[in-house]
Amino acid sequence: GKQVKQFGRENDLIERLIEAAVSFVEGPHGAGVALLTQTWRQSFGPRDYLRIGLYPVAEIESVEVDGQPTESFAADLDQSPVIVRLNASAHAPVRVTFQAGFGDDPADVPASLRQALLLMVAHYYAHRGDAEAEMPRAVTALLDRYRPAI
Repeated sequence: GKQVKQFGRENDLIERLIEAAVSFVEGPHGAGVALLTQTWRQSFGPRDYLRIGLYPVAEIESVEVDGQPTESFAADLDQSPVIVRLNASAHAPVRVTFQAGFGDDPADVPASLRQALLLMVAHYYAHRGDAEAEMPRAVTALLDRYRPAI
């Protein structure tokens, strides 16, 4: 009974640590990486040169200028960061909706990123309760390879 409860608490802890590691990596406030395919929307002030803050970008779904869709843009999805260039200068706010991520299956995520997540979970587990513990250099080195150059 007691061992089963302890095992359940450990599983809950590990699940929370995995979520923390993923949130450290994903999104524009993390390392700027999208692991699995997901839809994002990024807003910009008036301009014609839009730098997407996530990597990798699989598809630009739509571009809106002042709430109106436009097809008058170009984007090189192989570039990092991806730049969306409007053919005419926008004098109103711009919003870009895009698909980002390595694929729908966790196996689509590069092995080095999966390894970084495992190292982060192990680090969080070993240093639980220590808010001052610095992220291992191996993790930041692996993440830096994928971080958009913004």
